[in-house]
Amino acid sequence: MGDFDDPEEIARLQADVLRGLKDFEFALRRNLGEQIERFFLSGSDDVPEEYRELVEAYYRALSEDRPPR
Repeated sequence: MGDFDDPEEIARLQADVLRGLKDFEFALRRNLGEQIERFFLSGSDDVPEEYRELVEAYYRALSEDRPPR
């Protein structure tokens, strides 16, 4: 199977891919500059109020609509 039989080669390929992804992310952040705040970042606690209200209404409806036992 060629290069994929060598654990050291696999580790080198993984490191190359990771380095490429990091470089890509850095370039995106640099190019966006101050506009980065306009985009939702993973892990952010900021949730639009409309979404929060929809989630609350959903759970309220679930708690009110209990199936018979």
